[in-house]
This record gives sequence, structure tokens and C-alpha cells, in this order.
Amino acid sequence: MNSMIAGWPNKLHEYLPMLEGWILPKTGDPTHIRGDIFWNGSGVRLDKAVNTIYGGQLKWMTSRYGGVTWIDDEVLLGMTGLRYVVLESVGINPSTKSVHEHRIWLFDGDSQRVYSSRTDPHQFRQAVNEITADGHPIVAAEFLALHSASADQIVREYTQ
Repeated sequence: MNSMIAGWPNKLHEYLPMLEGWILPKTGDPTHIRGDIFWNGSGVRLDKAVNTIYGGQLKWMTSRYGGVTWIDDEVLLGMTGLRYVVLESVGINPSTKSVHEHRIWLFDGDSQRVYSSRTDPHQFRQAVNEITADGHPIVAAEFLALHSASADQIVREYTQ
């Protein structure tokens, strides 16, 4: 919620959580890691979810100053079909552009699950379906752009 309010519409990349890195072993091929918030194409409308959880600027500000907005934000993510995901491309061969294995890490509260394209392709495909909208990856910034009218309304209401 704070990322949306602080970054909407042109600075989301500065506020939304995102992780990217490389593992470059002395021997063997590199691994690329990217973490983001993905939308699965389902869930409650953004404005409805925000109003259900926060009910207005006062409750949000109280949670914010109390340092507990992350609790409500987790609920907001779940209600809108958004979730934290890490994508891992293991063993990238730079000369052939091939990847030895893809992994999807899904996070739910304190637990995480990992799905491998190499060791269990069927469950990996199910995880892809779980984090994408009809097979198309949509990250949080794209989700907000798709719901720009709701984002505009929320930012106006919560920054007055």
C-alpha cells in the first residue's frame, strides 16, 4: 500500500519490492535470480480490497505509524491475487542462451515452496499457472497500470 501511494504512477520501480541477482561460480554456468510480486489474474478489485482492509486513511495511517502495515498488506496481496515470487534460472549457458533448470519459489507467510522444471515438470507447470494470468507473467507495476483508475482513486483518498 505504501509503495503504491509513494510511487504511483511514475516511481513504482523505486518503491515496489524487487530482488535481482546473479550467482557466478568459479566453475560451471551462472544462475540468475529475480524476485517480484506477481498477479495471477484473479482476486477482488483493488479499490474494494483496500477499502475492506483499511477502511480509510485514518486506519492506514495508524497502522503505518505503529509499524504494522505489513500485516494488512499481506492480506491485501492475497485478496487481490498478488504474491511474492522468486524465479531462478539455474545454469545459464551464455554462449547458447540455454538454461539447465528453472525454479519457482512461492512464499506464503513464513513458509516457502520451490518447484523445479527439471525434477518435477508437472508441478512446475502448475506453479506457473498459479502465478500468471493465463500463462502471462504480470508483475505488481503492471497490475497497478491495469487497475489505474482504482490506483488513482486510492492515492487521492489516502494522501489528502
